[in-house]
Amino acid sequence: MSDSLPERIAAFVRPLGSAAMEKILVCLDRASTSDALNTIEDELAPWAAAALLELARLEPRPAVLALALRTAAAAIAATRKSLGEAGLVWSGPDSGIAAIRSLEQSLRDIILGAQRELWLVSFAAFRVPHLLAALRAAITRGVKIRFLLETTDDSAGALSVDARAAFPADLLASVQLYTWPLENRQRNSAGRPAKLHAKFALADRCTALISSANLTADALERNMEAGILICGGPLPARLSEHIDRLVARGLITPSA
Repeated sequence: MSDSLPERIAAFVRPLGSAAMEKILVCLDRASTSDALNTIEDELAPWAAAALLELARLEPRPAVLALALRTAAAAIAATRKSLGEAGLVWSGPDSGIAAIRSLEQSLRDIILGAQRELWLVSFAAFRVPHLLAALRAAITRGVKIRFLLETTDDSAGALSVDARAAFPADLLASVQLYTWPLENRQRNSAGRPAKLHAKFALADRCTALISSANLTADALERNMEAGILICGGPLPARLSEHIDRLVARGLITPSA
C-alpha cells in the first residue's frame, strides 16, 4: 500500500453513510481488477466515485482495498460510539467538498440503520416516496417508529396540509403518531401560538440528524438546507430523554 493510503482511506470513509459504504464494498467484492470499478460512478455521489477511483489507483487490488475500508470503518465506528462525532450535512448547491454529507442520504441512512427505535419530527411533510421504502424496511425489522408532526389545527393555520398526509394509511397504521396540542403551546403578544418547527431524526438514542429541512422532496433534494449529524456520544441520548419526558409530562401527546 502507498504510505499516503491509510490517511486517504480514513478521510474517505469518515463522511460516508452505511448505505454508501455497502455499495462500495459490494462493488469491490465483485471486482477482479481496479478497472472493473469504472461503473461505480453510476452508484455514488460524484465526489465519492472520484475519491474511490483515486484510492483504487493507489491500491489496485480490490480485495485489499475492501479490507482496508472495512478496517477503517470499524475503527471510526468504535470511536464514534465512545466519544461521538458530529458532521455537517447539506442539501442544495454542491461545493464539491467531500467532507459535507448529503442531507437526504444521511436521513435515509439513519432510518436504514435504526434497530430499536426511531423518532421523526417535522413541521411539514410532502412527497417523500424516497423515504417510504426505508421506513417500511425499518417497520419490518421491528423498529418502534414515532412521528411528531404538525397539524393544520394545531398550527392555527400556519400549515395548509397535515404533515401526516405525506404518508400512506398502511404505513401510518404501523407507527405511533404524536402531536403538540394547541392548548399546550405558549402564545405571543399578538395571540399567535408557537409552531412545531423542530426538524430531526433520532435513532436508537445514539444517532441524531438535526437540520433546517422539513420532510419534503424540495427540502431534502433541492432547497439550500443545513444540519448536523451526531453519531454516538451523549447528545443523542440527551435528546431522546428530553422528548421522552415531554411525552411523559403530557406536553406531547399520542394522536388518535
